[in-house]
Amino acid sequence: LFSVGSLCSFCFGFALPGFCLLFGDMIDSVGGQGFTALEEQAFLMGYVGLFAAVMSASFISLYSIFSASITNKIKVQYFKAAIIKDAAYFDENNTNQFASKISKECSAIMRGAGDKLGLVTYGICSFFAGFGCAFYIGWLYTFILLVGAPFMMGGAGGFASMASNSQRE
Repeated sequence: LFSVGSLCSFCFGFALPGFCLLFGDMIDSVGGQGFTALEEQAFLMGYVGLFAAVMSASFISLYSIFSASITNKIKVQYFKAAIIKDAAYFDENNTNQFASKISKECSAIMRGAGDKLGLVTYGICSFFAGFGCAFYIGWLYTFILLVGAPFMMGGAGGFASMASNSQRE
């Protein structure tokens, strides 16, 4: 489940840059090639959208099933560890806290191993696919943006720190 979910998340990461490329071709075809080229581009964009929807639903459902399976296995291991303990352990510790601790930790694992892991994979893949498309379309403009990116990130970081300082006051 994890491998197939990761593959679906990886494929979903290519959908947005691919959609942007097709949208750019569609805008270019509006000018003079007629409605047949525009219609072909619209169908291709629809297919990419359908592909993205299927991949997105697949990775979210597969990661959710995976996280539920992992959580169930962890709960079973907790229960086995609790059975091994002697009676004195339960006399010294509160058993209600033990059950709530297991539930709290397992729900945190379920949230972390769920679709959030797939979203990280999607984001990384989309980032690199976006740069790949940018270098394919216009490598010179991409290099210019890469030179300016540290300055933009520094400005954004400075703005974020000023905004957080103003909220504290």
